[in-house]
Amino acid sequence: MARRNAPAGSASTEKPLIGELERLGPGGREALVIGVGAPGFEALSLQEKTFAYLMYRAAIPGNAIAYHQAHRDAYAIVRLLETAFAHSAGLEKPVRDGLHDYLKMVWLHHGQYNHHTHHKFVPATLTPHMLSDAVRHAEHQGARFDKPTDVLSFPSGDSGSELGDIAVSIETAKIQARQNGLSLDREIAQLILHGLLHLCGYDHETDNGEMNRLELKLRRRLKI
Repeated sequence: MARRNAPAGSASTEKPLIGELERLGPGGREALVIGVGAPGFEALSLQEKTFAYLMYRAAIPGNAIAYHQAHRDAYAIVRLLETAFAHSAGLEKPVRDGLHDYLKMVWLHHGQYNHHTHHKFVPATLTPHMLSDAVRHAEHQGARFDKPTDVLSFPSGDSGSELGDIAVSIETAKIQARQNGLSLDREIAQLILHGLLHLCGYDHETDNGEMNRLELKLRRRLKI
């Protein structure tokens, strides 16, 4: 089919995205991305073409619904990653590549949990520091993110002694310290404790207050 902006009678020179396109994950063993052709669209009746178009449009909100169904934070995660990647021009290549690789895995599984094993996966090369750099770069490029995040926890993904990484937004911590009447050091200490409890498997949104009670108890014990 000729491109819309091509001269009359000329054929498109674009290579169709059909067959094996990409292998994802360590060593390309996590997933295989395949393009599938659907020839014959031009031969459909107007009614059939309209139906195909409406089904395509219906799939767009369905995609967002799938993220919300997968995990309460999945849609926020993919929007953050997509916004950062959309404004990644000029970003250092290792950071951009790491961001893109993780985003493709999140696209594939509609969130940060593997569809088949239900295990949480972590970025292969994207570190919390690299993600912070990508977000700051995107903001300098004019990106607007939905809301500030005070602390993020990144599980290590292995069974070793290392729980994972914790990233604290200093700018958000400064704002919250003023709002809560705390010193910046104390606010950061509380955020680190909050992130550490998440790395230990606690979830304040689903545990009927268990994490909040433990966090308050530990704050008193640690005098933070």
